[in-house]
Amino acid sequence: MIRSLTVFLFFSLFVFGDEPNLQLGLDENLSTKLDDFSSFSAKPLRNCIKTAYFAKLKSGENLQYCDLGELSFHSMDEDILFSSIKVADYKTLSLMPALKANYVVNEKGEFAFLNKDDAISFTNKFGGKITDFDNAFDKAYIRQSKIKKDKFNQTMAKRIYEKRCEKLSKSDYKFINELKVDIFKKCKNLYYDDRLKNFENLSGILEGIFDEKKADLVVKYIWFFEKQKDELKIEFSKTDRCPICGMFVYKYPKWVVVVNLEDKTFHFDGAKDMMKFILKDENIKNKASILIRDYYTQKVINAKKAFFVAGSDVLGPMGNELIAFEMHESARTFRLEHGGTEIYKFDEITNSVTCALDGRSCE
Repeated sequence: MIRSLTVFLFFSLFVFGDEPNLQLGLDENLSTKLDDFSSFSAKPLRNCIKTAYFAKLKSGENLQYCDLGELSFHSMDEDILFSSIKVADYKTLSLMPALKANYVVNEKGEFAFLNKDDAISFTNKFGGKITDFDNAFDKAYIRQSKIKKDKFNQTMAKRIYEKRCEKLSKSDYKFINELKVDIFKKCKNLYYDDRLKNFENLSGILEGIFDEKKADLVVKYIWFFEKQKDELKIEFSKTDRCPICGMFVYKYPKWVVVVNLEDKTFHFDGAKDMMKFILKDENIKNKASILIRDYYTQKVINAKKAFFVAGSDVLGPMGNELIAFEMHESARTFRLEHGGTEIYKFDEITNSVTCALDGRSCE
């Protein structure tokens, strides 16, 4: 058995030895390795090299996708900076600005080319129509929406997770690919195979053969199915007052925001007063755990990961308010229905934002 494994490893290194050196996006602002995973589906990028996409959020975070369908769907939830999007040239694998690419769209997908002659050659061989990014984007969204979900063995996924992994929580990750990276670090023996007794955590090429299905089961179970036992709760009493305005917060339960520090807890009658409080002390802002309710669902969420609409026609206990949402898409919908001057992430809210809500200037 050991001899067979050694031969296989040697052969694999010979066949695949150059692959780890093949990297996409080798510029100073945007880079990824083929060992990375899609920010939308957690699929390995090495399986979709010729249709890979890379982009940035307005906040500066890097995103990566297996194809344009994934990117188009994710753009409904995330504020993607479209000018940053790069795509692999289907023929050369070099990265290029997606907005300037020549696209061939057929029943199998959307394929990008820098050189129009390459696009024409592709259509002659495989069919399809040559078009621009906007049209390809729309077609990709429609195609992605029709993709059937794989049947998911939830029982097996739960068993693998509970037997082989440390406790993981979806709330600790912004994107599914971040969770998948941690699964390889915090789950033991995902690489076990009946033919290789006691075979554990061999790195390198064998990982791609033995761990991918198990890792996908675990990541999908945690991301889509597991009920978090430690659900967030907002608790307060009839004596709790907002330290900014002095109001008793129990009168406005849907608006209560809780700031938890190691030695003390503060209650506020809205996100605006909470921001006024924490912006006075950067140390509190960084160390505090802050809980708030999603306006639509009333689910208690981590305020530091929320999206806030300012300047809408919905008033809180203290007038103009910062309205919180777990998802960016929800914030956009709310803004369409109720107006608003801007959608902010937590770290984008400054004193000038809260002052503007009060109808005054901080200057």
